[in-house]
Amino acid sequence: SKLRIKSIDLIVAFSYVFVFLIILILLVIAINNFKSLIYQIQLNFENKLLMAMIFILAISFILVGAGTVYYNIRQFELKHNKNISEKIETVLKGLELEAEKPDSTSTEIFSGNELLISELLAKFSEVYFTDINIYKSNGRLLATSRPELFHKELIGQTMNPEAYRQMKINEKIRFIHKEKIGNLEYSSAYALFKSHNFKEKLYLNLPYFTRPAELRKEISNLIVAVINLYVVLFIIISLSLIHI
Repeated sequence: SKLRIKSIDLIVAFSYVFVFLIILILLVIAINNFKSLIYQIQLNFENKLLMAMIFILAISFILVGAGTVYYNIRQFELKHNKNISEKIETVLKGLELEAEKPDSTSTEIFSGNELLISELLAKFSEVYFTDINIYKSNGRLLATSRPELFHKELIGQTMNPEAYRQMKINEKIRFIHKEKIGNLEYSSAYALFKSHNFKEKLYLNLPYFTRPAELRKEISNLIVAVINLYVVLFIIISLSLIHI
């Protein structure tokens, strides 16, 4: 299949090339006129003022750029926390409705039959497009939609210690935080799950893997917008400095 290039990708690429060329031109001009610029700056108050303005612009560019990146990352995390919160509520509601069915199959599933619960979670996983784990009140795994991850010991058979502390000791009914599989970091949501067919409390867990490429693209687009703005300002001030 042919690779499709989006307009935004062309704009981003052009912006980077444009910024590189502008910086290169300014460096060449500054090197060629270094002695003259130093001499003028030493004698001319207006040039000193312009240099001060360039310095302020440079500092503000760093601060605005860093603030933009931080804000974008924060908004990205909030959006994905909202997504995982909504998803775990949907899965939890589905499990509760399944547990409340009066038929014998539901009673057998939620009476502690690990195999039947895992089969049910596998079905839910296909419907909601997410991995699903259920832990006992002691933190041990009861059932999962992805048993191969646990069989290969990529994930331990017990709950994350911090999640267990928040859910068991602090008695939270919902909890979201970051967990790791090797070097892979992901969000993990927990919710208290009660079934009248199961005597002890259960903890529903949904791991949620974000898309770092999507975040990098959003950050890249914002940085390019900031760079374009400051490049224009740098050009105006630099040209003013050269022609004074």
